[in-house]
Amino acid sequence: MLTQRESENESTPKNASSGDQSMDKTVDHAFNFLVDEDESHGNSNGFSVDLSRITSLSIVSPDIIWIGDIRMKRLELVRIANDKSIHKLTQVNVNFLDFSIQKESECLWVSCVDDKSLSVFTRRGKRRAVNCFQSLLPTCVCITAADTVLLGLSEKRNLWVDKNSVRKIVEIEPPNTVLLEIERDQNGKLLFTFPLRCSVNTRTGGIIAIDSTGQTTGRLIMCDPRGHLKHIYTGETFHNFRKPFDPTGVTSVSTGNVVACDHSNETFHVLDSDGILLKIYRADELDVEVPYSVACDGNGNFIIGNWPKTEDQEAKIFLLEESVFSASEICI
Repeated sequence: MLTQRESENESTPKNASSGDQSMDKTVDHAFNFLVDEDESHGNSNGFSVDLSRITSLSIVSPDIIWIGDIRMKRLELVRIANDKSIHKLTQVNVNFLDFSIQKESECLWVSCVDDKSLSVFTRRGKRRAVNCFQSLLPTCVCITAADTVLLGLSEKRNLWVDKNSVRKIVEIEPPNTVLLEIERDQNGKLLFTFPLRCSVNTRTGGIIAIDSTGQTTGRLIMCDPRGHLKHIYTGETFHNFRKPFDPTGVTSVSTGNVVACDHSNETFHVLDSDGILLKIYRADELDVEVPYSVACDGNGNFIIGNWPKTEDQEAKIFLLEESVFSASEICI
C-alpha cells in the first residue's frame, strides 16, 4: 500500500515495478452526474464526506467546494447546506494530481495523469482538454487573478532527479503561451525535486510552491511575481517536532500571510509574504484533525481537507475564519 506522499508523486525508484505504472495505462474517464443529492451530516469537529482523503480542494463560493481524492481518482462538487450538512452535486472519476477553480467561469482546471493534459471541467463534469504535454506531466495547478495558469511540470512522477530531469513551475496564458518559468536557483541548480502544490499570494502576487523533497518531507519555495526566488522555508526545528517538515497544502489570506499545513506534524505554519515565520498552530488547537489540503477564498473563508489516520475513517472538511491566520507580528 502506498503511503500518503507516494500516492501523489510515486516516489518509488524508476526501475521498480510499481514506479510509473499508473502513467502507462489509459483509463477512460467516467462521469457520474447525480440527480439526487447525496447527503452526509457534519458535526462540530468537521463535516464528513465519502472520500478516503481530501488531497486538494478549491472554493467556488462560500458554500460550494470542489474536493478531490487522488487515490480514489475522484473529484466531487459539494455544497454545505444551512444546517451544515454536506450535499454532493457532481462526481467525476479521473486520474488527477491537482486542480484549481477559475472564479468567473466556475470551471475547474485539472492536471490529468493518464493523458498528461491540463483539462477544464464544468460544474456538471463535462471535460475539455486545453493542453497536452507529451513529454511532461502537469503536477500542481493554480488559476491566477489574471486568469493565467500557474502549473508544475515534471518529466516523471517520482522523486529521482538527475541531469536530464525537468522539474519546474511555469505560468502560461492558455493554451500554451509561456509567460515565465521557475526552474533553477541563482547557481543554476534545479529548485524542485517534485513541484507538489503551487499558489499565488492574493495580496502581493508572489508565487508560492511546495517542493516535495522526500516521501514525507518538503519545503516552501517563495518567489516574487516575476518568478525571482525570495526565500526557501524548510520548517523550524526548535519546536521539537516529531517528524521533518511535511508541507502538503499552501494558500494565502487577505493580509498576505502564507499558510502551509504540515501533515506529518499536524500543524499550520503561518509566514509573512517575505517568508518570516509568524506562528505555528497545532491542528488540535483549531479543532482540526490531520490537515492535508487548504484553500482560502479571499472573503474570510478558510477551508481545510484532511487525511484520516486510519483507513476506516471518512475524510472531513473543516471550516475556519481566515482571521485566525492574519497575525502581523511574530508570536511564537
